[in-house]
Amino acid sequence: MVTKFLPGSFTKNFGNGLDFRKLTTAIANGFQGRLRNTSRKDWRESAGNPDRARDLIPLNFFLYNRDNDVLVDEFVEQCVRNSDPVFLERVSLFALNLANSGTEGVLTGWHNEFIRTVAWKNGSWHAEAFSQRSLDNFINKNVDALPKTKTKIRNNYRHLVKIAGLLEASSGAIDLQPWSWGPSACRIFWDRLTYQGGLPSKVTKASLLSAFVENEIYKLLGCSKELGLKIASSTADEYLKVGSVRRYQ
Repeated sequence: MVTKFLPGSFTKNFGNGLDFRKLTTAIANGFQGRLRNTSRKDWRESAGNPDRARDLIPLNFFLYNRDNDVLVDEFVEQCVRNSDPVFLERVSLFALNLANSGTEGVLTGWHNEFIRTVAWKNGSWHAEAFSQRSLDNFINKNVDALPKTKTKIRNNYRHLVKIAGLLEASSGAIDLQPWSWGPSACRIFWDRLTYQGGLPSKVTKASLLSAFVENEIYKLLGCSKELGLKIASSTADEYLKVGSVRRYQ
């Protein structure tokens, strides 16, 4: 168990503005609108970001990396094919909080720990968890960085939560409405777990649901374990029917 996380390149601000469109558009452009694996080098050349340093945000925190390649998964497909802004905000935030980006995910995965241990409580996320004081308290204890760096990653993370429309209230439970985007989130999780060898070669519905519970994915969906399992159970059947992550081969 990692006791101290590293900030990685999350100190950089992608310059999203008021929504996630710039991020998801860059991701789609990086894959040239196709569902094919690409190299990190080619992705950066195609993404179209004027500030090349910002490429590290989608690459290291939202996409899945293996060695020098960026792999296609459900999240990439949604960025390429889905234009619904609210849906993309939810799955983008999920991909970030999942903290399974391959190359850097483990070391920089404080987002996952924060959601599971602080933000989620009694079946939902709570707005007060995302206050500056709450985030500072968690980051100070769990991230190995200088004070200035900790402030940067707090501000960057809080901005993403804000433009996803989740900070409209300063207290109380946050309704993430996971029925609408939760199935896609489950597929993102299972795709990436397959890539990292975390599922058996002959995957079953039971193994998919077991991994969902073991990794507390329902907390990343912002719902109770019972509701999360309902979403995951109905999604697992279709996921197996289309061939799991092999649908991209």
